[in-house]
Amino acid sequence: MSGVAVYEHGKTHAYKVHGCRCGPCTAANTECQRRYVKRLRTRNVPAGGHGTVNGYRNYGCRCVACCEASAEAGRQYRAVRKARAA
Repeated sequence: MSGVAVYEHGKTHAYKVHGCRCGPCTAANTECQRRYVKRLRTRNVPAGGHGTVNGYRNYGCRCVACCEASAEAGRQYRAVRKARAA
Protein backbone atom coordinates (compact mmCIF):
# COMPACT_ATOMS: atom_id res chain seq x y z
CA MET A 1 0.00 0.00 0.00
CA SER A 2 1.03 3.59 -0.43
CA GLY A 3 0.55 4.59 3.23
CA VAL A 4 -2.94 5.97 2.65
CA ALA A 5 -5.55 4.66 5.10
CA VAL A 6 -8.30 2.72 3.39
CA TYR A 7 -11.50 2.34 5.34
CA GLU A 8 -15.21 2.04 4.80
CA HIS A 9 -17.22 5.18 5.40
CA GLY A 10 -20.40 5.11 7.44
CA LYS A 11 -18.84 2.95 10.17
CA THR A 12 -17.95 3.89 13.74
CA HIS A 13 -14.45 2.50 13.16
CA ALA A 14 -13.79 5.17 10.55
CA TYR A 15 -15.00 7.88 12.94
CA LYS A 16 -13.16 6.68 16.06
CA VAL A 17 -9.94 5.24 14.67
CA HIS A 18 -9.36 7.21 11.48
CA GLY A 19 -10.92 10.48 12.63
CA CYS A 20 -13.25 10.73 9.65
CA ARG A 21 -15.94 13.36 10.21
CA CYS A 22 -17.92 12.97 7.00
CA GLY A 23 -21.71 12.83 7.28
CA PRO A 24 -22.13 9.04 7.14
CA CYS A 25 -19.34 8.36 9.68
CA THR A 26 -20.65 11.02 12.06
CA ALA A 27 -24.18 9.61 11.77
CA ALA A 28 -22.91 6.09 12.49
CA ASN A 29 -21.04 7.29 15.57
CA THR A 30 -24.06 9.28 16.79
CA GLU A 31 -26.30 6.23 16.50
CA CYS A 32 -23.73 4.06 18.29
CA GLN A 33 -23.56 6.57 21.15
CA ARG A 34 -27.37 6.73 21.37
CA ARG A 35 -27.55 2.94 21.73
CA TYR A 36 -24.77 2.99 24.34
CA VAL A 37 -26.46 5.66 26.47
CA LYS A 38 -29.83 3.90 26.16
CA ARG A 39 -28.18 0.69 27.41
CA LEU A 40 -26.51 2.54 30.31
CA ARG A 41 -29.75 4.15 31.39
CA THR A 42 -31.44 0.79 31.84
CA ARG A 43 -28.88 -0.04 34.52
CA ASN A 44 -28.78 1.15 38.11
CA VAL A 45 -26.21 3.73 39.09
CA PRO A 46 -23.17 1.82 40.35
CA ALA A 47 -22.06 1.97 43.99
CA GLY A 48 -20.50 5.34 44.69
CA GLY A 49 -22.08 6.79 41.57
CA HIS A 50 -24.72 8.91 43.24
CA GLY A 51 -23.81 12.53 43.70
CA THR A 52 -21.61 12.52 40.61
CA VAL A 53 -21.82 14.01 37.16
CA ASN A 54 -21.38 10.47 35.81
CA GLY A 55 -24.57 9.38 37.56
CA TYR A 56 -26.46 12.34 36.15
CA ARG A 57 -25.18 12.33 32.57
CA ASN A 58 -24.52 8.69 31.81
CA TYR A 59 -27.06 6.86 33.94
CA GLY A 60 -29.81 9.48 33.80
CA CYS A 61 -30.12 9.63 37.59
CA ARG A 62 -32.06 12.66 38.77
CA CYS A 63 -31.72 12.26 42.52
CA VAL A 64 -30.96 15.46 44.44
CA ALA A 65 -27.29 14.56 44.88
CA CYS A 66 -26.72 13.87 41.18
CA CYS A 67 -28.60 17.03 40.17
CA GLU A 68 -26.48 19.12 42.52
CA ALA A 69 -23.26 17.55 41.21
CA SER A 70 -24.27 18.32 37.63
CA ALA A 71 -25.25 21.89 38.49
CA GLU A 72 -21.92 22.46 40.27
CA ALA A 73 -19.99 21.03 37.32
CA GLY A 74 -21.88 23.41 35.04
CA ARG A 75 -21.06 26.38 37.27
CA GLN A 76 -17.37 25.45 37.28
CA TYR A 77 -17.35 25.00 33.51
CA ARG A 78 -18.95 28.41 32.95
CA ALA A 79 -16.52 30.05 35.38
CA VAL A 80 -13.52 28.62 33.51
CA ARG A 81 -14.92 29.72 30.16
CA LYS A 82 -15.61 33.19 31.51
CA ALA A 83 -12.07 33.46 32.91
CA ARG A 84 -10.57 32.39 29.58
CA ALA A 85 -12.63 34.95 27.70
CA ALA A 86 -11.47 37.77 29.94
